[in-house]
Amino acid sequence: METVYKLVKRVDDKLVSIRATGKAEVEYKIGEWSQAPEWLRKEGYDLCIFTDKAIAQDVQQKWEKDNVLFECEADGIHQAYNPYLSIAYLSDEKMEDWDCGTWPSLARLMAEKIRLIREIS
Repeated sequence: METVYKLVKRVDDKLVSIRATGKAEVEYKIGEWSQAPEWLRKEGYDLCIFTDKAIAQDVQQKWEKDNVLFECEADGIHQAYNPYLSIAYLSDEKMEDWDCGTWPSLARLMAEKIRLIREIS
């Protein structure tokens, strides 16, 4: 297992995907393994992660203020399918490119599964 970092957001009492919603949303629970929905995994699109804590913290400061950074364990780390997929399309089980322009090049990695270990912020 490798240590990585994941940004999530709090919605009520749940920790969920920071960007993906609808059918693409993932709910995370501390200490439990999480994976992307099966339809995304079949396309090679897993959970977006950071391997560099400083980059994760920088992105955290630039995005929504309700996000939370976690240290995680990860398995199956690989290059991202495409970090610029449209969240609107992902939420409706479609995959279409969209240049969001905010994803740092050094963080374009995914993991087949992650487990939230501890909250950093």
